[in-house]
Amino acid sequence: VSFPPCVEFGLLSDITDSKKLSSKTRESLVKIIEENSIICEVGFTSANEIDAMGIIKATKLAMVRALDRSVFKPDHLLIDALELP
Repeated sequence: VSFPPCVEFGLLSDITDSKKLSSKTRESLVKIIEENSIICEVGFTSANEIDAMGIIKATKLAMVRALDRSVFKPDHLLIDALELP
């Protein structure tokens, strides 16, 4: 998901660990994200890639693939739980 530079990121301050969000908070954040984002890309990894490299590396690979597919090249990334190089 990409946001324009003018988005007030205080709107997303409730995001710390998506697994710990209540369903009510998650639903309100989905609305905020959908209303303010300008693009959403999805990256995939195969079951074989996950088995070969593990879930963390495969997740990072999927993120990189999503970024590579995007016509937008973001200045900043907000990633839940992981860091990309």
